[in-house]
Amino acid sequence: MSHFYAELHNGVNKTLTRRGFANHGMDTFLKSWDGEIVVRVYCDLDGQNKFRIYQRPHSATGVGINEEIASGVIGKQVWNNFNQFPLMVENKHSYLNPENYK
Repeated sequence: MSHFYAELHNGVNKTLTRRGFANHGMDTFLKSWDGEIVVRVYCDLDGQNKFRIYQRPHSATGVGINEEIASGVIGKQVWNNFNQFPLMVENKHSYLNPENYK
């Protein structure tokens, strides 16, 4: 049985779905000519579902940088590395206003 589940929507074709398993995790590679964004979900040795989001150079052109954007436990609060305000996935604009976190 699947432990992870992914959906890909590109606005043109039907939604594409994929399954991932606890013993292998699941990786997603989103590319432009300027680099790649990688999203990895996995189950650690303690049984926690975790994630990593990072960017790296494009696999063919070599253009881009290596940088971790975020990592943590799925379902737990995530703090970004830039200004220590929580990243708000459900409302993409709320993390821009520090007044929301006083």
